[in-house]
Amino acid sequence: MGPTQLPFLIRDFGGGPGVAGAVIAGSTVSGTFGALAFPYLRWRLATTAITAVGIALLGTGWLLVGTAGTVVQVLAGMLVGGTGVGLVVPNLNLRLSELAPGGRRGRVLSGLVTGIFLGQFLSPLALQPLIHAAGLAAAFTWTGGVMGAGAALIGLTAGLARQAPRVRDRSHHTPTTSITEMNSGKGAS
Repeated sequence: MGPTQLPFLIRDFGGGPGVAGAVIAGSTVSGTFGALAFPYLRWRLATTAITAVGIALLGTGWLLVGTAGTVVQVLAGMLVGGTGVGLVVPNLNLRLSELAPGGRRGRVLSGLVTGIFLGQFLSPLALQPLIHAAGLAAAFTWTGGVMGAGAALIGLTAGLARQAPRVRDRSHHTPTTSITEMNSGKGAS
């Protein structure tokens, strides 16, 4: 929503294209700080926790933007949201690259980038009914609330998964005795 909807919101506050560009640039800079913090957090938090924190920051940023009364408050929201994006994007890239088989990694990661850009392209179309019904500021507030709820759900789900008893999967048991040891008579009987 930021790059596609923010200029219209800034206009409603009396700001022109230069102000909108500066606010969006500020969001990009704060995204850089989030990305720089990612390696530090990666060693201290689970992937799911980083996702929840990043989405919570983005949602908080959108809530701040949606309830802002001045351009400075919009900027504050964009800085918070940008930090969240800076955490989420490298986290998703790393997690997907870990999960994807080597031969499909490029395709999986290009799917992530496609989703990001396609989301920016489709957001004005998808949000138009909400903007028409509630207004642009309210659209930021609603999406921020949905992201906050999503972050809480991710956190709750991760917490429940952590508490679930771990069942050992014996279907992929690998014997400790090699075939060579068995053929030479050194293996366990």
